Order: sequence, then structure tokens, then C-alpha cells
Amino acid sequence: MGARRNVAAWTIALHAAACGGSDPPFDPRPYVGEWRGRWVDDRGRRGAVDLTATAMGGGLELTYDVRSLAIPGLRPATERLHAEARGAEAVVEAHRSDVLGEVTATIDSEGVVTVDCDGVPGPIAALYANGRWTAARLKLFVDVRYDDDLLTSEATVELELRGRD
Repeated sequence: MGARRNVAAWTIALHAAACGGSDPPFDPRPYVGEWRGRWVDDRGRRGAVDLTATAMGGGLELTYDVRSLAIPGLRPATERLHAEARGAEAVVEAHRSDVLGEVTATIDSEGVVTVDCDGVPGPIAALYANGRWTAARLKLFVDVRYDDDLLTSEATVELELRGRD
């Protein structure tokens, strides 16, 4: 019976490969833990970022704190958002953030991250980020667009895993 099961498993695997198969479902486990790091922009401004990721319903619950923002008077509280698992991705749709405005994001099963933030409070109109999240490091490249749409800057966010939940 075991040999018959193995033949059936191989037949299914070969059929899936021949037909293109599908991406593996999103696995939140590599991203779970406490992440710490910095953001730095091309104007020399910098600050700290704390991120805690926990697995929830196949997706991720993200709690983040962006500190030392360059916007005078803005002292944001820690924020929380949920990235819902949908097939091979975890997706954030239309999350309203006091710091980042309207947030839409995806994390795919390979760790590719894309983030769009529109309506950011203050002089920044929008942020667009992309990067890679591995089991040890999160690195994002951020394009910052200001209200007049002609003025832009760039920033980098780098976080490292500090511990597992």
C-alpha cells in the first residue's frame, strides 16, 4: 500500500509540474518575531523602527512603531495592521494609519514586499516601497513623494530579527 501511495504522490507532483502548478501558500512563520532597525533618507534624516509580527489566521498581525519622524510635532503611537493570507500572499487592503495614510501592501511567498501609502499626513503625499523580507532581515527601498509631486526623496528601511515569539 505504501508503494502505491508513493506512486500516486509522484504522479500528482509530476502532473502539477507539467501543468505549471501553483505557488505555495503564504507561510507566516519565517516573519514571526521582533524586528528592530532604522530608516535613513537621502537627506540624512534617520530614525528607529520596531516591528512585531505574529501569525494570525494564516496571515500576519503587524505591530509597528516608526520613531524620529522628520515631521515636526508628530509623535505617532504604535500602530497595528493585519495582512490577510490569500493564496501565495499576505495582503493589507485599505488600512488607515495615522502615520502612513491609506496603506495597501503585499508580502508574497518568496518574501517580496510591496507597500503603497497614499494620503500621508503632513508634507508627504505618498510613500511607495518595495523590498525583500527573509527569516533574518527586512530591507525596503522607499520612494517619498511630497505634496507638490515634483519634490521626491528616497529612504531605506532595514530591520533585523531580534527574537522569536
